Amino acid sequence: MSHPLTWLLWCDTRSAARGLLHRVAKPRGALAVAGLVLFAVAVSFTTRASGDFGGNVRLFGAPGLMILVMLGAFSPLGLYFRPADVHWLITAPISRTSLVLYNIAIRSRPAILSGLLLSLLPNWRGAGWWQAFTGYTLIFVLLQVSAQWMAVVRAWLAMRARPFWRRVLGVGLFGLPIAAVALEIHVRPEVGLREFFSESRALTFIGAPTRPFVHVVSAPDLWTWLAYIALSAGILAALITHICVMRVPYREAAMQQSERRNKRFARMRSGGGAFGAATSTRRRVPMFPTLGGAGPIAWRQIQELVRNPRGIALIMSTMGLVVAAVIGIPLLRDGDPDLVVQLGRTGIFLVTFLPLLMGDNLACDFRRDLDRMGQLKSLPVTSIALAAGQIAPAAAFATSVQALGVTIVVLATNPVPLGIAILVLAILPVISWVALCLDNLLFLWMPYRTVPEDPGDVGFVGRTFATALFKFTTLSVILGASLGIGFVALNLTASPVAAVGLPVVALLLACTAGTFAVASAFRRYDVARHAPV
Repeated sequence: MSHPLTWLLWCDTRSAARGLLHRVAKPRGALAVAGLVLFAVAVSFTTRASGDFGGNVRLFGAPGLMILVMLGAFSPLGLYFRPADVHWLITAPISRTSLVLYNIAIRSRPAILSGLLLSLLPNWRGAGWWQAFTGYTLIFVLLQVSAQWMAVVRAWLAMRARPFWRRVLGVGLFGLPIAAVALEIHVRPEVGLREFFSESRALTFIGAPTRPFVHVVSAPDLWTWLAYIALSAGILAALITHICVMRVPYREAAMQQSERRNKRFARMRSGGGAFGAATSTRRRVPMFPTLGGAGPIAWRQIQELVRNPRGIALIMSTMGLVVAAVIGIPLLRDGDPDLVVQLGRTGIFLVTFLPLLMGDNLACDFRRDLDRMGQLKSLPVTSIALAAGQIAPAAAFATSVQALGVTIVVLATNPVPLGIAILVLAILPVISWVALCLDNLLFLWMPYRTVPEDPGDVGFVGRTFATALFKFTTLSVILGASLGIGFVALNLTASPVAAVGLPVVALLLACTAGTFAVASAFRRYDVARHAPV
């Protein structure tokens, strides 16, 4: 890297560090730090029972990391440059190698903070603190570099292959490893999970490029650590060298991709979810009844929802993969009954909570209307009707996806008795409504953008963890209290009706209280004072 870029990197890093410390000193920055700390405590608590974490890292880490690297092929951030870099740096008289190294250095800085965070978790250290810190840092750097390498490879293929053959190549690169693992699972049904991961030739081959990075985390001594550090650095150097020498119009491709990405960020920050709203006008929804003003509000949100096919497709495809794995893995193991039941129960949990975790991809509620709050306050609609109209479409969509997934899993695996399955389906609307009330309540109390100003924004990650942890902690308390009420009612009355009816009434009261709380927070929202972050 040339000396001017080294100086620029130092100045940018110093400014970023000062800005981070300045934000941490503010209440919202403190919330971000608290979110990271609470997330670390939660992860440490849930993994405390793992006595041999180093062995688990060596066993499961390489294939899992390779999956993340392969998913980087779909990342739009491979050739991403920040707006200032697009306008000034890309057009500057500097070499392509310097430009590539500067971009990788800038975007790898969050890897140090991420590596430090994970290395502070005692349960996540394979051997010692310094092995964990260097190993996790290198893993995050690998994810950044591999995404950029794949973006350059895609640009190279676009110049030399037709779209059909590029799709065939992509399906082959992703489909062949999956098929190899599935075939090996099928022909070796007697092998347990740990034995399969340790003995599988397919997984050994798939995880070979990432294995040195994983072994850095669990290196037992200095010489082993140095050996794997050297291998990991060699792999990173090979990827970076290939990026620098591959004959593609790097600057032009980077500029086009970055400009598209910046426009997309601007659209998302002004209008909502991670995919934004589509501009198609073909999909129309009939107008709802007025219902005191809640109907037209809900109609507008539904209209935006159906015009966002990419966000819906992402959620549906993720749910489809989960359901397919829950149903397909036992079939590959000759229908093991215990495995069917275990995966079925896990599938019910995942399809219940995944739509709520991925809600920011749509955000068809107050979070989508961050820059329209003044217009909402000027509407001649009561705050409770407006709150209900904002929450209802997202809750209805989440419930529909949850119910579809739970029904398929129950019919295919029969993991729980029919009565419990019906009870789960009955409380899904309540779970979705309460979860979305919590999302909107936090948003109205402390407005925040649903997308970061820049990829790798650590403060944004902290806020995301804080809001997610608060939401699911509160939701768990509400569900646990409702189950406790049902248990007490059953012991006191010996009536199944009371044991089911009282918890349902408690959950409905939670929905009502959540809606009134959102309405109250909306009334208190000050458009002039509550600036989003």
